Amino acid sequence: MAAKKRRINALWFITAVMLVAVGLEYFLIGAGQPRERSASNIIKDLSKDTPRLIDPQTQLLNVIRNKNQIIFGHILLNTLYRDIDTLSFDETKLRYAIESVCIDQELVSLLEQDFTIQHVYFDQVGKKIGAFDVTTRECEQPLE
Repeated sequence: MAAKKRRINALWFITAVMLVAVGLEYFLIGAGQPRERSASNIIKDLSKDTPRLIDPQTQLLNVIRNKNQIIFGHILLNTLYRDIDTLSFDETKLRYAIESVCIDQELVSLLEQDFTIQHVYFDQVGKKIGAFDVTTRECEQPLE
């Protein structure tokens, strides 16, 4: 009787281990796939109409992915690096980057999956002006 009970317990244990293993495999494989599809679909949608004007002075050139980073490339039309007040530029564009990301639920969902969203700005001849990273931390802090 004791041997039969041990065998039943062993079968239950093996069954439980197999269920956990199958469930873990499904979780690990399944958890990665929606994330990739979601990020890819979001980037595809954002890139669909690029380049496009955001305002009369700014063009969104492209949206690309580099591992867990989504990069929005901007060109400031009719602007040269030497003509920019960098302090004012940094304040204005950082605020824009944070606001544009934190109000977009799809982008916030990517931040929650450990993506970083970066806005990079270039002048009209392609010289880099600045770059701003947005993470979940920026979305949790109120802008002043």
